[in-house]
Amino acid sequence: MAKHFHCCVPHQRLQDALEIMGEEDTNWVAIVANHDQPEWLGWVTSHDAAVFLGAFDKRPSEVMCREVLSAPPATLDPEMELNAAYERLRAAGLRRLPVVSGGRLVGELKAA
Repeated sequence: MAKHFHCCVPHQRLQDALEIMGEEDTNWVAIVANHDQPEWLGWVTSHDAAVFLGAFDKRPSEVMCREVLSAPPATLDPEMELNAAYERLRAAGLRRLPVVSGGRLVGELKAA
């Protein structure tokens, strides 16, 4: 489980989230209440961003993450058995999922 990862807060620009996705070669970025105490709020996905930008004809620099925020299909618990966690990843059809404990984002699990 990776414990160091980039995330955004709701009032950050969507452009920031998209830049993180590009740098980390992923299709989502975690959204937390604030960086010091990462209370899990949801995520911004590249798909949701593309749909939103196309529907409202806006630039990523004009949109805040909170406008595109959604809930993931699944999260992981840090106490899960590794096989169960990877099965949840596979079932969700994703390469990585957030690890949430007590409402806080504590890491992410990436498929090998």
